[in-house]
Amino acid sequence: MSRDVEYFPPREYRDARAWSLASDQLFQSTPIIPSGTAELFRLRAEMLKLGRVRLAHLESGPYLNERFPVEGRQVDPIFILDLQRAGRSRIEQNGQVTEIGRGDFSITDASRPYRREYLEDRNRVLVMQFPQQMLTLPPRALAHVLGTSFSGGSGLAAIVSRFLDGVADNLSALQDPLGLTMIDSVIDSVSTLITGRTAVGTEAGDSAWQLLEIRDYIMEHLGDPELSPERVAKANFISLRQLHALFAKSGSTVAAWIRDRRLEMCRRELADPRSANRTVREISDRWGFSNQTYFAKVFRATYGYSPTAARRREY
Repeated sequence: MSRDVEYFPPREYRDARAWSLASDQLFQSTPIIPSGTAELFRLRAEMLKLGRVRLAHLESGPYLNERFPVEGRQVDPIFILDLQRAGRSRIEQNGQVTEIGRGDFSITDASRPYRREYLEDRNRVLVMQFPQQMLTLPPRALAHVLGTSFSGGSGLAAIVSRFLDGVADNLSALQDPLGLTMIDSVIDSVSTLITGRTAVGTEAGDSAWQLLEIRDYIMEHLGDPELSPERVAKANFISLRQLHALFAKSGSTVAAWIRDRRLEMCRRELADPRSANRTVREISDRWGFSNQTYFAKVFRATYGYSPTAARRREY
C-alpha cells in the first residue's frame, strides 16, 4: 500500500490524554476536556490518513474540544467538516454559535480558534480534515459559513449528508486507489453548497449567480492555454472591469482562480490510477499548462510536493 494511506482500525480510549496523543498524530492539535470526571471518559475511534485528508469516525460521551489562538503564528487554513450522526453538539467560531443535530454537518477552520462541545451521552460523528487547496473556493468565501450548520433534513444538503453517512460506514474502503477521488467528490459537493448559500444569502444574489455561470464557462474551457480574463469577459458579455469586480468580491482574482483550478485538476488526475498511462506532461498540457517549468514550480509551491510525487502518491 502507498505510504500516503494509513488505516487505523476501531479502538477504544478510556483516557482523554491518550486520545489527544493519538488524534494529534493526524489532526490539528486541540485540547480535549471530558465532561464530568475523567474516569468516565469513553471514546471509540476509527481513523484514516488519505494523502493530506484525515478522516475519523468517533463514538463518545460528552466532552469539549477547543482550539485557542496562537500569537504571532500564521498558518494556511485547514478545514474540518463534521457530520453529526447521533447526539448533539454545539460549535462556536467566527462569532457564530450553532447547535448541530442528527444528520446536520458544519465546517470550521482548524487553524483558527474554535470551540466544539459534544452534549449527549452517546454521540457519533464523522470528522474530515482537509487543506484549503482542495476547495474550489478562496478562504474568504467561507467566512460566513464557519460556525454555522447545514441541515441534513432536506434539499441538496440532505444528499451530501447521506453521502457522508456512507463514508462513515465504509471508512476502510477508502484505502482503495480511488478513495481520494471519492473524497474529492465529497469536497466538491460541499463547495457547491457553500457557493449556493452565498448566492441566495446575500443582497448581491444576482452577482453571485453570474459568478457561478462564469466559473462554469472557465471550467468548460480550462484546458485551453489561451484562456484569459479578457476572453472570459468577452464570452460572458461583460466588461473586464466587471469581471474583476465579481471575483474580487469572492476574495480571488480571475487569473488566480483559473490557475488554481488547473492545478487542482492536475493534482486529481496525477493521483488517479486510471490516468497511470498518461505522463505528467500530457496531464499538465491537458489542463492548459503549456510551460512545464512554470507548472512544476507552481504545483510544488501550492501543494508542497512535486507533480512526480503526486503521481507516485508520495506526499
